[in-house]
Amino acid sequence: MFVTLEKEARDAGLIVNQSKTKYMKTAREKGKITQQCIIGQYQFESVNEFTYLGAQINTQNKISEEIRKRIQAGNGCYYAH
Repeated sequence: MFVTLEKEARDAGLIVNQSKTKYMKTAREKGKITQQCIIGQYQFESVNEFTYLGAQINTQNKISEEIRKRIQAGNGCYYAH
């Protein structure tokens, strides 16, 4: 799958940036998470959380931290005036 993605991206004039590309594995069971994923000539680093479209995503799929941040941002806007 990645090989196809890389080929299509290259055909469109895009390249895979190894330093910016990370991966996150999620599962119901807690298990050992590999620190690196090697595909062809690329090595991708594993992360436990990342921001996607402004929302914090993590391996445990816990949203309490995201809710806290949104409440804090809302309070900041409300009390700014």
